[in-house]
This record gives sequence, structure tokens and C-alpha cells, in this order.
Amino acid sequence: MAVILSKNVIDHPLTVREGAELLELSTRQLLRLKKRYLTEGAQGIKGRANVA
Repeated sequence: MAVILSKNVIDHPLTVREGAELLELSTRQLLRLKKRYLTEGAQGIKGRANVA
């Protein structure tokens, strides 16, 4: 779901604020996800909890 919402924020149907509210994140967190998505693609915004 994060990938779809991030893509919608990038393509502009959703504002960053709207996307952040839907994901229950801060706008700053979503902006970081957006930046990571633009540089690394969908793999960049997968959960980082598995990274040691």
C-alpha cells in the first residue's frame, strides 16, 4: 500500500499531507519515503526492519 500511496503522491493525485494521513505518518516521514522511492524504486521503501 505504501508504494501505491507514494506513487500517487509523486504523480500528484494525493498531497503529501493526505498521503501521510492515510499511512499514519508525519509529512516529513512521507517526504523521506518519496525521496527514497524516486532514487531506489519500490525496493527502497520496503520495510527496513530486516536490515541489521
